Amino acid sequence: MGTRSQRTQRCFDEFSTHAEGRRARPGSGVFRHSHGRDRPVHECAPGRQSGHRMPNGGGMQLPGLFVAAALAAASFFVPFAVPPTEPWVWPLTPPHRVLAEYVAPATDYSAGHRGLDLAANGLTADVGAPVFAVSAGVVFFAGTVVDRPVLSIRHAGDLSSSVEPVTAVVSAGEAVARGQLVGYVAPGGHCSARCVHLGARLHGRYVSPRLYLGGVRRAVLLPLEGPATPGGAR
Repeated sequence: MGTRSQRTQRCFDEFSTHAEGRRARPGSGVFRHSHGRDRPVHECAPGRQSGHRMPNGGGMQLPGLFVAAALAAASFFVPFAVPPTEPWVWPLTPPHRVLAEYVAPATDYSAGHRGLDLAANGLTADVGAPVFAVSAGVVFFAGTVVDRPVLSIRHAGDLSSSVEPVTAVVSAGEAVARGQLVGYVAPGGHCSARCVHLGARLHGRYVSPRLYLGGVRRAVLLPLEGPATPGGAR
């Protein structure tokens, strides 16, 4: 068993690994928070080693994506998230409860919470509960990453969504409709109470899923007030 830093280096990002199909060094691992809970698998800091199964469920191991630390030193930006013409639907049946909100990382390699932890029926996301596509798109990954089943869908506008732990009933390359049944909540996950983690990426960068669920108001810049004039006019 390695040191904490060695274990951290064995984490990886399933979106980059399977969506881009680039190469990385083999291996596997799970990063744990200081309080002992696992992160969602795609929140692990990119490191030396990664390993995962083919999307078709075969036993062959595919190399993942190794992102050089120098890339993180390049200009970091948060893409301007333009809400789609039709908002996302929640991936679980109502009533919905957000157990943990999105927390943007300072950089690609910083700690954060890159998505929403959701519960169904206000308490937990029960194993076997149905999971729905948040928007129309094409499945680009359905399989196991580290130790959890993950389903990722690419939508219009270079936007993608991912849910875990979810056992998919659709396959990579399959087109899905908004609100279509795409899987069922699986055992496992990083929440103390069972949940489904919903992540969103725009142009390869994490953004808050609430931008597409309609839960975040747009920022509006107001003009600065000028000096007061006699009579109270400005």
